[in-house]
Amino acid sequence: YVNESKDTTNSVKILGLLIKSEIDSLTYSNFYSEYVNDSSFKCMDCLRELTNYILPHKKGYIIASTLFPGFGTMLTGDVYNGLGSMILVPGSVLAVVNLWKGGLYYNAISWGYALVPRLYMGNTSLTYEKVSQLERRKLAKLSNECKKLYSSQLILFPILYRM
Repeated sequence: YVNESKDTTNSVKILGLLIKSEIDSLTYSNFYSEYVNDSSFKCMDCLRELTNYILPHKKGYIIASTLFPGFGTMLTGDVYNGLGSMILVPGSVLAVVNLWKGGLYYNAISWGYALVPRLYMGNTSLTYEKVSQLERRKLAKLSNECKKLYSSQLILFPILYRM
């Protein structure tokens, strides 16, 4: 539209930025540098940031939970499930070791085979899910903040439809 009509009003720039942000950040950046390049629209860079958002240290939560079961879950903010995992997984391992030392081999093997891998892998899966939830919450918060920014621009420069 901009190429054909040569219309470079502020409302067309805003509309272009909104459309390009839905495609990808490179398209957004190209449109911004080619047509907008105006510091008054710098507040709309949040649209590009939203498409590129990745939770910082995302893998760190999973690694922490793998090394210390429950720790990664606690870091995501779910303290009770994290504490439960921190107690249950090492407690089960300790119980299996004590059963083995006590000569209850069948019980130790049964408990160890049935519970320890499930608890350990279940904890890792729980942490992965909690990290995904945390990322969605932070992305929603950023999205709301961004919506306020570009809504203020839409109030200043309303988009007019022409036929």
